[in-house]
Order: sequence, then C-alpha cells, then structure tokens
Amino acid sequence: MKIFGLPYDLRAEVNVLNGFSAHADQADLLDYVSDTKKHGDLDRVLLVHGDPVPQRILRDKLLERTPSLKVDVPKTGDVIRV
Repeated sequence: MKIFGLPYDLRAEVNVLNGFSAHADQADLLDYVSDTKKHGDLDRVLLVHGDPVPQRILRDKLLERTPSLKVDVPKTGDVIRV
C-alpha cells in the first residue's frame, strides 16, 4: 500500500461503520462492541476520538462489560504495534 507515494506494509484493517453517526451515544457504542466481540474476533479497541475524561469512562465501561478485550486510549505520538 502507498501513503503519500511511499510504500508501507498493510498491518491494520479499517472498518467503516455506516450505521453510526459521529454522535453515537455511549450505550450504542457499548452494545456495538459487545455484539461485535460475541460474533467476531474482536480483541482490541483503540479510542481515538473525544475528550480524555469521557474516553476513560468509556474504556472502563468496555472493560467492565468485556474483560477479555484490550482497550487503549493512545496519546498523540504513541505508536501502536499489532
């Protein structure tokens, strides 16, 4: 794959969520992750949008609901390795 003309190995998959607006509420997001985990091979979620306090609250609720899930809230400059 090329990004800005430079070759990179494809090491991630992007899924488009047409069913959600940018304003899905917390309950919808929790339900979506729970359902996806039950019916797929979801093992990690990265929370990259929103204010820090709501991100931490969502992270905690995700971990409470699905303890086997890894939930990260990366900071600017963090490198995510898979």
